[in-house]
Amino acid sequence: MNQALQKSQEDKVSKKTPRYSPHYEVEPYEDGYVLTVFMPGVGKDGLTLSLNRNILSIEGVRTHQSSLNGRCIRCECGGHDYTLELDLDVAIEPDKVEATMSDGLLRLRLPVHKAVQSHTIPLS
Repeated sequence: MNQALQKSQEDKVSKKTPRYSPHYEVEPYEDGYVLTVFMPGVGKDGLTLSLNRNILSIEGVRTHQSSLNGRCIRCECGGHDYTLELDLDVAIEPDKVEATMSDGLLRLRLPVHKAVQSHTIPLS
């Protein structure tokens, strides 16, 4: 699936909070693909997903919890939010997309439209 997902946009920078492109992985699945996006600090309430034609847009806003009166002693994950836009070069069944978010991991099951799925052609 080298060409199935292509980044359509570089990292964005917001005036309020920096936005970064999160790390992600794409794996083939029975009838499509599974996309795993790593967004530490983002919960379900801070997540926005949209699929417009063949552009999948993901925005994650971190839950900013201040401790010790707003002073962070050591921060492994910076105080940034995430933006990712992927240009899908396969037709996806939008009504069958499944998304789960747990512990900063977003998993999207992206079923490929049946007309696009490959099949074996028998020889006679």
